Amino acid sequence: MLEAPLPDTIGSRELVSAVLGINPATARARTIAHILRAQPILWRVVEGAAPTWDEAEWKRVLNSVAKTDALGLAALAWLAQTAPATLMFQLVDAVIRQSTADGVILGNVGARLSAHLDQLGEDGTRPQWVAAVAWPLQRDEERLVRLSTVLDWLGSSTHARLLVGAVIEDAISAATAARFLSPSQIGDALTLASSGDTRVELARALGSRHGPEAVEGPVAQRQQAEFGFDLADAFAAELPAAAFAGAGEVFATLSSADKDRLTDLLADHATDDQLDALEVIVNNDHKDNTSRRVKAIARIAELVGEGGELLQSVADLLSSSRTPLRKAAVDAIATVKPRDPKLIEHLHNAVAAGGEPAKAARVALDGFAETFLADLYAATAKEEVREIAPLLGAVGRPSTFAALFAYLGEDAVYDDALLRRAAADAVRHASPFVTPVSEAGQAQLVALLEGPEQEVDPAAREALSSALARIQLGDDEALTLLHDLIGFAPRL
Repeated sequence: MLEAPLPDTIGSRELVSAVLGINPATARARTIAHILRAQPILWRVVEGAAPTWDEAEWKRVLNSVAKTDALGLAALAWLAQTAPATLMFQLVDAVIRQSTADGVILGNVGARLSAHLDQLGEDGTRPQWVAAVAWPLQRDEERLVRLSTVLDWLGSSTHARLLVGAVIEDAISAATAARFLSPSQIGDALTLASSGDTRVELARALGSRHGPEAVEGPVAQRQQAEFGFDLADAFAAELPAAAFAGAGEVFATLSSADKDRLTDLLADHATDDQLDALEVIVNNDHKDNTSRRVKAIARIAELVGEGGELLQSVADLLSSSRTPLRKAAVDAIATVKPRDPKLIEHLHNAVAAGGEPAKAARVALDGFAETFLADLYAATAKEEVREIAPLLGAVGRPSTFAALFAYLGEDAVYDDALLRRAAADAVRHASPFVTPVSEAGQAQLVALLEGPEQEVDPAAREALSSALARIQLGDDEALTLLHDLIGFAPRL
């Protein structure tokens, strides 16, 4: 019916007018839609009849238009401008299905949608907002593109609120919402999504759409403002700086279970940027926090890495009253292998205290001895040896004792007074810890003081004399026997 365009005559107008009066109503609506599409001139007859339509008639017409395509541009523009705002869903649906809809028409619908949402208001009206839009399926690319143009006419905050609401109401997927939201709206979107699965899905979709760097800042801002485990869990591995923003500040306020949860996340995913948060856990000295402190210490050691500078808060725990913490501090030092003689020497205190930490400290010291001796043997310049000597002294092992003797006396590897002093000072530092000293080791030390290849530098001799005085040689008879064996007569 009426497939070919009719001329604008009285007869044609009367024919169209007659058609507009047919029943049933659904057939009449289909005919009206057909006229709007096929009659580029006579559709004006429909325009003239429209003021008599009630809302039900408008709804039938819009639904029929949605089932057709390629309405004439003028007819579609009229429809977009005239249909009641109370039928916004049907209007949006009808227009975005038309391949003839241009930017002007889609913009007109967008402006009307914006006014409609403003009239609804924001307080408790999310379902009504979402219901005002016909949301295409994710695979319907053409309709999605047209809807995007419609939504672009909304203000930024209105735009974000509508899309987040649609995700919450399950009208669209997070991925669909992400294609409509710009990077500048991500912060608002995450705020509107509140917390939970919806926010995580939306954040992930936005990251997938715009790149991880686009969501990192907004996630960090949300976490800093109000730390949420949903975002922490979701982004700890991929964006730890964002996921853990504010973690240190909030730790003390968390429940015991949430403290455990945050500690476990940090233990698994923290980077150098989270050392401050880990240190907050370490510094919380309540007895109920002990196991968390142990985990935090282990992660700190991993992050600092071998040769790095261990946090003082961790080193201080060598003197903790809690055995697990002393053990954790020893293990951390063993992991880091700090090139800090004073810190290494503290391990000897742990050995003296006994228990499980003592065993770990002995193992750590033995490991340090192997590492530093290997460094010494690989050294090709005396400057390197000068740096290694204090470390060997701090370790205080028989093997390091003997290695240091090679840099002292007449037959020293380098004829450098500063290096000989450094080696002698290292011997002095090691002397309290090398127990018992072998007879051969004692003989070498005495020979460096009084033998034919003795050390002549006054400062080095003073350090070696101090070392000899500290060594536990047993009773006087044993000392006398030793002196007889090496031909040494102590000066009085």
